Amino acid sequence: PGHIIVIDNASPDDTVAQLNAKRPEIEVIRMPANLGPGGAIAAGLRRAIERGFDLAWLVEDDTTYSQTYLKQALDILKGRPTLGMLGARGFRFSRGALYPLRLDIDVDDTANPLLDGAVLRLDVAATHGTPVEDFFTMMTDIEYPIRLRDAGIHVAVSRLLTTAPLALGATDNTQWKFRAY
Repeated sequence: PGHIIVIDNASPDDTVAQLNAKRPEIEVIRMPANLGPGGAIAAGLRRAIERGFDLAWLVEDDTTYSQTYLKQALDILKGRPTLGMLGARGFRFSRGALYPLRLDIDVDDTANPLLDGAVLRLDVAATHGTPVEDFFTMMTDIEYPIRLRDAGIHVAVSRLLTTAPLALGATDNTQWKFRAY
């Protein structure tokens, strides 16, 4: 990446000081409180738009990305100039239900990408807004790509982009995110 913006969601330790000492070239935005992923992503996107960047790569602290991830994503976006957002993992939404995604093609234009690992054209965010800030967990990943698709923005998922989600918010799986209460 040409520039890195880290959103510190009010960590209670010396994370910001350590980051500033080790990597002073990284821009750090310290949130006043832990606003969750939605608030952090929105703040980072607003800053990237202010700085005039063309693209944002949305990465999270509980996923590792292949060394070729960003290059592959940029190659796909270059070949598809109408593609507004591209991700590695995603879902389908139909008749009010979410369906897991199993890709059997390299790029699936019918799937909605999760934000974790997505590359987003910032003119899309400037025009259609950022993710809802007060969605704390998971819903940001679902609402934003659906809102973009409903606005006519071309979004897709590619199996060529590889990640290893660590699911640090869960003990051994992420089923807690889908429980009905």
